[in-house]
Parts: sequence; C-alpha cells; structure tokens
Amino acid sequence: MGHQVNYYATPVDIAELDRRIRDRLGRCIIPDRSPSNEPMVIDGPEYQVGGRPWLFYYLVRPDQLDKVIMRNVPTQGYWTVDDFISPVIQFNTGIVDEEKNEIRPGRLYYVDGYYGADETWVDYSDAFLKWAQSILRIAKKTFVKRKESFYYIGHDALRWLESGNGKLG
Repeated sequence: MGHQVNYYATPVDIAELDRRIRDRLGRCIIPDRSPSNEPMVIDGPEYQVGGRPWLFYYLVRPDQLDKVIMRNVPTQGYWTVDDFISPVIQFNTGIVDEEKNEIRPGRLYYVDGYYGADETWVDYSDAFLKWAQSILRIAKKTFVKRKESFYYIGHDALRWLESGNGKLG
C-alpha cells in the first residue's frame, strides 16, 4: 500500500520541512541520480546541478542507507535509485515557476513493501515503516491543510498565494 502527502511549497517551506525531519527523526537525503553505484548523500534539498535546483530526492533512514539499491542507466551515464525495492521515501519538492507565477505540487510518498524475486510480498522493516509514517505526520503538521482539496500548503506558499502574486498549478 502507498502513503503520501501532496503539497504546494516554496523553497523556504521545503527547508523548514527538511529541518524538522532532520532534527526530530534524522534522515539521509539523496538525489534520484548518482554518478556511481552508491547513493550520493547531500546536505539538503537545495542541491543544484548546472545552476538549476534539483527537484526529486529520496529520504532514507541513516541506518538503512546500505539497503538502497542503485540501477545503472548506461545510456544516460548515471545510476538511479531503485525505489521499487529500496526502503526510501520519494521527496519531490515541487516547482516554483517564476515565469508563470505558479507553484506546482510536490509530494512525499512511500510504500509498505514490494514483490520479491519469487513474486511474494516483502514488507519493509517495522523501523522503516514507523519512521516513514512519522515523516508524513511531520509534513502534515508543518504545512496547512487546504480545505477544498487533499493538498497541503506551506506557510510561505500560502502568504505568497494570499498576496495575489501567483497561483497554484
């Protein structure tokens, strides 16, 4: 089963969410791509490539970093996280499109397990599942629930929206 929190957030909101997760639970943050067969651990979600912000990460329990499986994409020259079998939370920051004055949604998402090589269901560890549930709870407490949808919104994004500067995409 999958679990998720969808949200609209500015980089300020994402930094606040990451700070709360890091301070309360601990986490490793890795981009979805790496130049090697090892996940590339970074300091936070402000990672950039070529001057442009990276938007798609994974959160990993520090003691489970060695359980992250990387798959080679030789035609592209990088390795990517195999999120079908790795105990990770997808962490999409969303996009602030300044040209369109629009924020597009991001999300946190994880699943309870996966189908193994013999087609039997494999549950992730209780430690991972408890940690992942706590991450989603932190996100729900950090952001504000939008009454008209199932989305949450960061406080900075809400101020920006209410000031009339833009729209949600």
